[in-house]
Amino acid sequence: MKQYPYTLQVLSIASESQQDNNGNYSGSAQDWETVSSCRDEANSGGRQVTLTDGSAYVFDSTIQLPLSCPDLQAGQSVQVLDGVTVRVVGTIRQFRREQMHCRAWV
Repeated sequence: MKQYPYTLQVLSIASESQQDNNGNYSGSAQDWETVSSCRDEANSGGRQVTLTDGSAYVFDSTIQLPLSCPDLQAGQSVQVLDGVTVRVVGTIRQFRREQMHCRAWV
């Protein structure tokens, strides 16, 4: 059994919208970028996490990550994949780097 059997991807925006010579805006380029292996745990008990502003947030899932993962920022869009199957899609609400692993709440 692998500790981190799934893949975490973040939505990256390659460029901002730009206006052409006719005044029309072109959309920004967005793509999912693989950043780490992971595992997710659904919040079936209605548990809460305290956010940096002191508010309580009832999260949908906790994502466990190895220490080697990059720092994730609140507000980033993420998805957890099992092969090509999407397990979790959400927005990072809290990220913590701890002694043995990292955790993110979505």
